[in-house]
Amino acid sequence: MSFDPPTPQTPPAPVDTNQTPAPKGNFFLGFVGAVLGAVVVSALWVALAKKGVPEVAWGLSILMGGLSGLLAVYFGGKKSVPLGVVVMVIVLVTIVGSSYAAYSVGIRSEPGRTEYKRQFVDKVESEKTVFTGKNGLDIAFEAYLAKQVKADSNPKAYLRWLANKGGEGIFPALMCLCGIAFGFVTAGLGSTSGQCKS
Repeated sequence: MSFDPPTPQTPPAPVDTNQTPAPKGNFFLGFVGAVLGAVVVSALWVALAKKGVPEVAWGLSILMGGLSGLLAVYFGGKKSVPLGVVVMVIVLVTIVGSSYAAYSVGIRSEPGRTEYKRQFVDKVESEKTVFTGKNGLDIAFEAYLAKQVKADSNPKAYLRWLANKGGEGIFPALMCLCGIAFGFVTAGLGSTSGQCKS
């Protein structure tokens, strides 16, 4: 009678207790962070426009995208492509709303009117426009300003006015696109997973 020798058993692999678990993101909190970042920069945008510096304010589009993306990741716990897309949408909507609000506030403030008058004077001088009468320039400016305020009467009219600016609208459009792209890169690229936990 023969006995088979026992089969040697392979010991189990040691468990790495120092392994860090993958972070779990919270999509809703990420959304809240994105909105918070956009609103903070929006308030700064309107404040600058009220001081008469609307062109500089357009550069805040990039800051809006970056801060919105960073706060989305900070509150949400992790980067993700869906979160990056949400940040893009939030930044786009907030940029449009901020530019409209800044225009509305700026054109009614004294520093804003002074800046618009400077732009108007530069425009008419480049076109070599001649005004009759002592106050011809001021009368023409008030008519120009009244037309701009009319464009401010509702968002659709404002967007039509902005679209008709032609070459003058290239810089704002570029800043807007850069801000949207920066928001997506900050919140969406370099993610370890495609989803956040809701």
